[in-house]
Amino acid sequence: MRSAPETWLVDGHVHFYRCYDRALFFDSAFINMEQAKQELGISTPTVSCLCLTEAKDHFVFRQWRNEAERPSPDRWTLSPTSDALAIVASHGSKERFLVLAGRQVATREGLEVLAIGCDRDIPDGQSVHRTLAQVIEADALPVVPWGFGKWWWSRGTLLANLIASAEVMRFFLGDSAGRLRGAWRPMPFRLAESRGIWTLPGSDPLPFASHARRPGRYGFLLQGRLTRDRPSQSLKNLLRTLPHRPDVFGRRAGVVDFCRSQVAMQWRKHAHPATPVRSFIDEDDVSQSAWVSRAHDFNRLREGR
Repeated sequence: MRSAPETWLVDGHVHFYRCYDRALFFDSAFINMEQAKQELGISTPTVSCLCLTEAKDHFVFRQWRNEAERPSPDRWTLSPTSDALAIVASHGSKERFLVLAGRQVATREGLEVLAIGCDRDIPDGQSVHRTLAQVIEADALPVVPWGFGKWWWSRGTLLANLIASAEVMRFFLGDSAGRLRGAWRPMPFRLAESRGIWTLPGSDPLPFASHARRPGRYGFLLQGRLTRDRPSQSLKNLLRTLPHRPDVFGRRAGVVDFCRSQVAMQWRKHAHPATPVRSFIDEDDVSQSAWVSRAHDFNRLREGR
């Protein structure tokens, strides 16, 4: 990671669940972002960044940071940085990811707040105003992400009031790869942008095994300087001074994918909340043939073919 103007490809909403395979997770993020660069015609130096947004009782960033420089259980090596909120995942000389710490907090009203660049425990169940204030106090970037049904009715009114009062408490909105492709753009996005509140997209993978292939599938672009010893601060500084909505890369969910994910989430939530759902959600199931195909894709991109 060097201190020079570069293009950042940032997935602003990433989860790593216990049902994920770590090698598949990083392989997929590499492939997805390489494909995005090819589609956008980017040939300049880039920084690929995954912003973890971990919910209550999930602490994979701390685990990875503690395991950094130990023998790797797979082909990806984790390396510490002088920044306590950032580690580097690498494979060989070309495949490198900046992984930033972050939290996801559920508010009393049923909204969520992401804290990008934060490893502080912020409790669930507080008001959205108090949660946003604590994220800001932690020197993190607060993001209120889209979620299916989460911006409806009284929560939509609450969000509109938050946007209207944003001079007092600055925050971002978050878009998700899980939002239906081609659907109308929710009103809060348009209202927020009229007030200079920008939207940060992310893949927001769900707790299903095949979603380990989704990091890097959807995100945003930035142009700016990376400071080696404080990469998390570099990203936060770029976003705090962002003059316009960032460009987006990747794609959101199609109709079949969207419906399948929503049905599976409801089944998991109400029927078997602790059970991974594989039978009908994992359209990209991690079978032997899928692993072979993924390995071929990974090697092809490494060799520049």
